[in-house]
Amino acid sequence: MIIISQYIIIRPSVISLYLLTTAAIISVPPVLPLLLNTIPKPIPQRIAPKTHDVYEPLDPPYRREIPIYKPSDRIGSTYIQVDPKKIVGVVRTNKPDEARHFTAPDVLTDKIGQNVAEFLVADMKRGIIPSCFLPIQSGVGNIANAVLGGLGRDKTVPPFEMYTEVIQNSVIKLMQEGRIKFGSACSLTVTNDCLDEITGNIDFFKDKIVLRQSEISNNPEIIRRLGIISINTAIEVDLYGNVNSTHAVHYRKSLPNRAKSLWGYNLR
Repeated sequence: MIIISQYIIIRPSVISLYLLTTAAIISVPPVLPLLLNTIPKPIPQRIAPKTHDVYEPLDPPYRREIPIYKPSDRIGSTYIQVDPKKIVGVVRTNKPDEARHFTAPDVLTDKIGQNVAEFLVADMKRGIIPSCFLPIQSGVGNIANAVLGGLGRDKTVPPFEMYTEVIQNSVIKLMQEGRIKFGSACSLTVTNDCLDEITGNIDFFKDKIVLRQSEISNNPEIIRRLGIISINTAIEVDLYGNVNSTHAVHYRKSLPNRAKSLWGYNLR
């Protein structure tokens, strides 16, 4: 038996994996239940459902575009279909996620957030960004929180939407303040007290958050079509859009982060 975060995964003699859609993350594609022999099904008690959107594209040659035309579009179901014969057991657990803790913003991070907000406002005044603004993609960490905070404080920036991989504490706060209208992501990377705030007010948040699998959140066609403004920290960026955000002098500085081809703004 292997305990990982809030889920208990039972590993029998054949390879197994858990899949569910009542968790705060839905990165795993729904095709996996078709490939696995057995699936232990954990039931976490702290996460509210109804925020998930599970969509499986058609197989070629009949595949069509993924019909997301704004971040709040829901195109799938709130669950993953699994053959009941593959379910070998149900495990109830209240083990909480190992949430990240972020330091409070300081003068430097606040200034970074202010600079980014002023840059985007200037481009909006020049007509490069439409007056309704564009969806934001933001990375994870203290600087990302500071940038989102700067955008939220700048009242010349209209309330905006997010189409990203992770939703952090700052996003939840800005939703409560009416500065972020909607957030589409793969997971909630929030502290435990923030997660309790979400589950305790799910009637408010269920219409403001959707969690999708990573192949949808990272789909380059959707990203280009929506005109995503991508905001991430980086160590090196070249003219072709390749990004190094993890290594300096052959040493890894953080967990690997896949470089994405984001076709709108790319402020890495």
